Amino acid sequence: MTDKESELHTEITQISGILIQAQESLRIVEYLSTPKSDDIDFNRAINSSFMRYTADKYWKILVIELVKLLSNSKSQDYRIPIFISKFESNGIFGDFNVSDNKIAEWKLMISSKSNEITNLSDQRDKLYAHTDRNISDSHFNKLKFEDVKELIQFLQDVLKSIYKEVFHSNYLIETQQGDIFDNLKFTISLIQNHNRKIRIELQENL
Repeated sequence: MTDKESELHTEITQISGILIQAQESLRIVEYLSTPKSDDIDFNRAINSSFMRYTADKYWKILVIELVKLLSNSKSQDYRIPIFISKFESNGIFGDFNVSDNKIAEWKLMISSKSNEITNLSDQRDKLYAHTDRNISDSHFNKLKFEDVKELIQFLQDVLKSIYKEVFHSNYLIETQQGDIFDNLKFTISLIQNHNRKIRIELQENL
């Protein structure tokens, strides 16, 4: 691996680490925010005050991590728009010959998602970055899960495409087995079973 390839590999690893945090946070928030129409015990479990608090905290992590990658702020070291520009002919990774059409396609995608990116940046700046301010999250129309998934899928596609082009192999962006999401599902199942047992006992004692 050349010095330039090593530099690129390190940068991709750093970006993917941030992206994984966002991916896992989204999985957790969506799981805790999606009731099941036929399972009252599961719904009671995810609607406990602690689980609602947990969902709020992981949404905050999701927002912060995505803004790191999509913000226009110069304070963010791993902004995808800047990363992409490095593959232009005059960029530091220009010798890797990523096609101009692909770069233009990625830039167009970022531009088309400007409203969603602004929404996330506003949440980060006004809601999470200054906790001393008396601002409620009710002031923000939070993005739909599908909008966030599209942003995450786009970021995955950029990293995988560049890695495939330069290193001629696939790049996996995923967590290891036994991750936090799996632990959460196990915990919810325990609470769910406990709720079911109590509910059945109460019905039998009527």
